[in-house]
Amino acid sequence: MYRHTLRAAAVSLLWLTAAHAAPTTLYAFTGTADGAIPVPPMLNVNGTLYGVTSAGGANSAGTVFAFNSATKSLTTLYSLPQGAALPGVVSFGQLAYSHGLLYGSAELAGAGENGIIFSVDIAANSGVVDYTFQGGGRWCRARRRRHRP
Repeated sequence: MYRHTLRAAAVSLLWLTAAHAAPTTLYAFTGTADGAIPVPPMLNVNGTLYGVTSAGGANSAGTVFAFNSATKSLTTLYSLPQGAALPGVVSFGQLAYSHGLLYGSAELAGAGENGIIFSVDIAANSGVVDYTFQGGGRWCRARRRRHRP
């Protein structure tokens, strides 16, 4: 089982082997080009784990990364665009995979900081902004509510 953790300034990917075993650090982010503050969950595609950070990267706006658990190596696939807003609140981690592309979203990004949808080609290690929200939904998040009779 993989888990992200944030302890003081150290941000790491951990491997948990048993309910009471001590976690093993697999990778410690530097907070620079590789990103900082990883956001769960990670996505397993054919044995490679994909995830996002909410800060760091080439533009200090977060990254999409691939982690090879066999070699314990991390590759930064995409740095979110400059002005993708405030470090630590850019991306909310949920990636989707389809036909060699990862899809994600970033709040407070793009023109007007209304949010973006982006895609990353994992074979080419490159990404693009596919859609920029134009407004009206900033800071909106769905919440599940329990029905009470």
